[in-house]
Amino acid sequence: MPNYKMKVYVLPKLKTKTCSKCGSKTERETLYVTYHTAIADIKNQLFTRRCKNCEITYIADTIFKSYIRSKNIEDINVNFIKQDT
Repeated sequence: MPNYKMKVYVLPKLKTKTCSKCGSKTERETLYVTYHTAIADIKNQLFTRRCKNCEITYIADTIFKSYIRSKNIEDINVNFIKQDT
């Protein structure tokens, strides 16, 4: 498992459409995530939004909760950061 994990900020769905840092509109992007298990690495696609100016990736809290529901978050190759804003 790599030492560096990409940061993805978790926000309410409606707040992912604009960057919380600069206020620019975000663009839809597909993020490929790997979940490591004892048997195999499982790859999934998650729908995210990305600010091209700040290079920050956001994910809706509903998608995040659905994805991690039955997973150990430490075994995912992405660092999800929950934000209250």
